[in-house]
Amino acid sequence: MTGAFRRWSTDDDDAWALEPDGDVWTLRLADPEGAGLGPSIPFKFRADGRWLDPPVEAANVAGGNLVFRHGEVAGRLVAELRGPNAIWVRVEGLPRPLRAEAYRVERWDGVAKPPVLSVVPHESDTALLSVAGGLDTDQVHYVTVEVDGQTLRARARFDGLWRDLAPGVQGGGGPALGAFVQHDPGTPPGSRSAQRPPSALTYVSLVAPRADSVVVHVYETQTGPESRRARLRERSTGGHWSATFDDDYGGWWYDFSVYGPAGPGSAFTNQTGARVGDPYARVSDDSWGRSRIWTDDFEPPQPVTGGRPSMEDVVAWEVHLQDVTDELPV
Repeated sequence: MTGAFRRWSTDDDDAWALEPDGDVWTLRLADPEGAGLGPSIPFKFRADGRWLDPPVEAANVAGGNLVFRHGEVAGRLVAELRGPNAIWVRVEGLPRPLRAEAYRVERWDGVAKPPVLSVVPHESDTALLSVAGGLDTDQVHYVTVEVDGQTLRARARFDGLWRDLAPGVQGGGGPALGAFVQHDPGTPPGSRSAQRPPSALTYVSLVAPRADSVVVHVYETQTGPESRRARLRERSTGGHWSATFDDDYGGWWYDFSVYGPAGPGSAFTNQTGARVGDPYARVSDDSWGRSRIWTDDFEPPQPVTGGRPSMEDVVAWEVHLQDVTDELPV
């Protein structure tokens, strides 16, 4: 048996193996909720390496899966950091408490447990918690609420802090994100060479809100050794890091070492030992690995002959790019 409670694992863990009981195969769990099985949790069975579709007569089916305790509404808590003294919460499936003592806030390592001072209701199921003492907004925090005899617990997401960061960087007049080469007006663009213009600059810009420090590594080839590195500088806009090279690295490759705090869900270089590609890269040769520095000197596409077709004449295909273009002269 596997499902969302096991991250849909396909392993053959004996703890989740069914035992024959006559014509019926059975799995008995002493503490299903302790194992992650609660109301409305989807699951399936596997046999001989194959997924088994739910039988047509099963009443507890949704989305092609069987559903544990089908039809029951599970209580759920969602939390977001909104600032050093504020956490937004939503209580789903159960009435939202408005008493400050119903909530607890705790840092992941138990170092800080600031008390909740007040609860300000928003929509019918949301509220803003005012927290004393100031939260370290780079660290992971958990929120717990007691409601109707149930204890709900959630990791406070960082979304509430980060939601406006990217518009503030690019829409607010800051440098564009990614890595690119800038030439003086009238200077012909091109890859780095002995004849490179001395006025060419390579910019690298990244948003990493929880980072303590960021290093960019530059490579002349896709798989070769590092040619140069530089520590990025954090700009006045929170979480925005940048560096400038007095050189033209157009066409070269790069990636980052990003260092940050420990805690659940953290995957910084100091935890994993891995370097990461650039989510804002202008050019990538692969889904993973190094990104490429590029000069945005592409010619604009030519207009479609006859103009844009009307929507009723458009047929859209979703395809695998390599498969559909493999035989084309491109």
